[in-house]
Amino acid sequence: IGAGGSAIVTAANALISDLSEMRGTWLNLMNNAFAVGAFLASIAIPGMVVRGFQKVAWGLAGFAGLTLAYYLSLSFPPPGAAGGAGSGAGALLGDPLLWALAVMLFLYVGCEGSVWYWLNKYLITELGFEASAAGRTVSLFPIGIIIGRAVSSWLLLRMDALHLTLGASV
Repeated sequence: IGAGGSAIVTAANALISDLSEMRGTWLNLMNNAFAVGAFLASIAIPGMVVRGFQKVAWGLAGFAGLTLAYYLSLSFPPPGAAGGAGSGAGALLGDPLLWALAVMLFLYVGCEGSVWYWLNKYLITELGFEASAAGRTVSLFPIGIIIGRAVSSWLLLRMDALHLTLGASV
């Protein structure tokens, strides 16, 4: 699942980068699909779990089947011209800004992961929430992601990505 998800994100980011000069704005909006999926899953899956994990598996299998049918109907443009393999990689890896951004992303993902995995369990086991109530509570987090991405997409039309990234990391 992790490798497949990473491949999808990488391919989608590359496609958007090839198709638009407003990469930051469109990448940000496109990646909101993650937050929408997380929001819907936070609400739907606890209810399916209450009815049994077999319901979860059948629900996810049905959704995967619908997604496959949709994907088979799509046609994609040819890839844009790219530099040679490793083009500029040495310069990029030597750029301290890359490593600063990597640390920011590392810390963000750690915080995000604790919200998804820890908060739901904490609400149920320590605070006595029902599974569906815990799911609805956790679903507020992706709503924040959606709002944050919408605002930052709007800001990227008015300022450069470096200043927005540094400002948002404070």
